[in-house]
Amino acid sequence: MFKLFALGAIGVQAVVVPTIEIEKGVFFPMVGLGTWQYNNSQAQAAVTLALNMGYTMIDTANVYGNQVSFSFEDINKQNTT
Repeated sequence: MFKLFALGAIGVQAVVVPTIEIEKGVFFPMVGLGTWQYNNSQAQAAVTLALNMGYTMIDTANVYGNQVSFSFEDINKQNTT
């Protein structure tokens, strides 16, 4: 298991996300961010927030049609400036 920080009514709170062992020593988070039905700007904002909160599983697919022109480097720049 690992901890995430969730934005709640009273601020940022630590949340424990359960994992499942999918192979010996390999754990997969049982909670992640889904981007289906988001437009580009919603997807970018949600992915940025999720990564900043500590999410390690983000569900995306070309068929969703919400690919955005940003990268993990862009997110890192936002966090350091």
